[in-house]
Amino acid sequence: MIPPLIRFGLPLLLIWIWSMRQGGAPERVGASTLLAAEIASYLAAFVGNRRFLAPDMTTTIIDAALIVALGVLALRANRLWPTFLLATHMITVLSHFDIVVNRHLRPLGYAVMQIAPAYLGLAVLGAGIWRYHHRTIQNGAEPSWRRPSSSRSAANAPPPAPIS
Repeated sequence: MIPPLIRFGLPLLLIWIWSMRQGGAPERVGASTLLAAEIASYLAAFVGNRRFLAPDMTTTIIDAALIVALGVLALRANRLWPTFLLATHMITVLSHFDIVVNRHLRPLGYAVMQIAPAYLGLAVLGAGIWRYHHRTIQNGAEPSWRRPSSSRSAANAPPPAPIS
């Protein structure tokens, strides 16, 4: 049996390297965020519950921090894929609550809800890197980040009325 570190960590590391070489800033931030969460989860496995019988508080905190980071990325990036990546990892966070509420959830079901979204997230990130790379080849550079809404509304606002 292949250890989880190699089964998931190796593809994640390869996608991280790919994002550093051919991705834009959001792709690099997304890949680095996933890599940091994976390293933290790997280290937490030494102190936590990895038999999927009950929620592990350390992993729950790591997943919640990942959701916050991916949410900020989805709001700031001038890309669509971070929204899908956020959605895949929401399943993981919801699994922590599901095991608490639904005590009859089998460990296999909890494990699938924990692990499967991570692989789907890798596919989403890989697709985002691939699309960015091909878009920049075809169209040239594009903005990585959205402009803040305050600067957009200020630029489009009508001039103030004169005081009489």
